[in-house]
Amino acid sequence: ESPPVSLIINPSRTQHFTNDSLSLSCEDQSHSTGWTVRRYTHSEGVLDCSWWGSFTGSTCNISSLSTSHTGVYWCESESGETSNPVNITVHAPFSVLMLISSVVTASPYLLVTIILLFKCYRAR
Repeated sequence: ESPPVSLIINPSRTQHFTNDSLSLSCEDQSHSTGWTVRRYTHSEGVLDCSWWGSFTGSTCNISSLSTSHTGVYWCESESGETSNPVNITVHAPFSVLMLISSVVTASPYLLVTIILLFKCYRAR
């Protein structure tokens, strides 16, 4: 038997990137009232949408995702009925520029070494 409510994710995927927006809606077949979106993370445990998003009707909106939004999401009614849980993962986009800036910040000596090696190579 399928649960009386479904969690609808928009955009409809489980992998997202930081700074994206996300909408989570409870679509009800049983006409129960008081659906809320909940999330479980290892660091925070179970929290309602009001802690990490803005809740309107039966929809939870997150305007700017961060990696801390990675977790298990589901809908839950006041009477305790639940939807199937959905794992949502938020990734930071990989950037060569970010990699270089983190290396330079971590070790300016490495940057100087690379520049000197490049100059020696060009001088040959």
